[in-house]
Amino acid sequence: MFRQKRVGAVLVCAVLLLAVFFSSVWMAHETEHHCTGEDCPVCQAIAMSGSFLRLVAAAILSFVFLLGLLNAKRPGFASRIFDIPVLGTLVSWKIRLND
Repeated sequence: MFRQKRVGAVLVCAVLLLAVFFSSVWMAHETEHHCTGEDCPVCQAIAMSGSFLRLVAAAILSFVFLLGLLNAKRPGFASRIFDIPVLGTLVSWKIRLND
């Protein structure tokens, strides 16, 4: 069951990446087309591709924001971000501090 979910997720990601790539390439190729006027089908398709790319970008940004919020709820999250990494302490080096 887990393998089927993984394969499905990889397929969905691959299709999404291909759609974004080919949509971007097609838009770049057709930006200098010979426009026929107000009801140009190429211009309408470019507008739809642009809205598709904006929708995908908004979905990805929302997903990353949600992951950030969920990670912020975990204990110790702020201490992992804002603490300066310490390579070692006196206790970890087993040094006795006798007076």
